[in-house]
Amino acid sequence: MDNEYLKKVVEEEYEEGLTELQNKVKVYKRLGEELVSEERFYLKIIEHEIKDLEETDGNFTDYLVRKGLEYDRQREEELNEYDEENLGCQSGDDDGKELDFS
Repeated sequence: MDNEYLKKVVEEEYEEGLTELQNKVKVYKRLGEELVSEERFYLKIIEHEIKDLEETDGNFTDYLVRKGLEYDRQREEELNEYDEENLGCQSGDDDGKELDFS
């Protein structure tokens, strides 16, 4: 499969007045019927593009806010996963003795 064929399919399936998501779904359906074996790799690319478009749902600001909150939540979980008793110990070994810095 060459890129010229893919461009041809995209041009043939593109319909003025449809959203980018709707046009990608049309291309995905057509290629799903035509592509075989390793060529189906292109379907995965389009599938990810469709998923991204569905997530943004036309409102990129809301999408960025959702992704930002998701990142913050994951980062907070990572930061809370430390061992307070061994904070600063590189090996993480605890000999049971309390440190005295006075």
